[in-house]
Amino acid sequence: MANRIPPSLCWLIDKRARIAGEIRKANRLLQKAQTLLLEINQLEEKLKAIDTTLDLHNIKVNIDLIEPIESKDYKLNIPHGELTRSILTCIRMYQSNGPVSAEVIANFVINRHFDFENGVTLHKSRIGRSVHNRLSGLYHKGVLIRHHAADKNEFGLWTLSDNLIKNNSASKP
Repeated sequence: MANRIPPSLCWLIDKRARIAGEIRKANRLLQKAQTLLLEINQLEEKLKAIDTTLDLHNIKVNIDLIEPIESKDYKLNIPHGELTRSILTCIRMYQSNGPVSAEVIANFVINRHFDFENGVTLHKSRIGRSVHNRLSGLYHKGVLIRHHAADKNEFGLWTLSDNLIKNNSASKP
């Protein structure tokens, strides 16, 4: 007969795991905050340089009257080439079951690179759009094969091109 773990010990173990998880999450958020602070400092330096240049100009411009314009573009905060690498990894992993849907690929990228909490659906849709655009780019380069009609605005099915599969299998011993 197996020894039973007392409920109080189970509770303590669970409590410890939850607190450790909160610490890990807080450290991750702290790193993101430090990155954002660095980015803010760099942007403020650029703004000061532009203000100085405007001040030197013959035509005087009151910089206080210039309204800030927020960009509507969403920049994925992942290293260059990582989106393509993740897309190709996902397709290689799941292609044996048939063509992989763009929705599966987008979820793979999201789970691999992003930590979402409290319904950040807007960013998920923007990431999905970035994945869709990259899939189209890879298709036009001949890396992927499209298995859906191009004129439809929906998630499609994708596989690696035959040339890429042959090159990968030839390079393996």
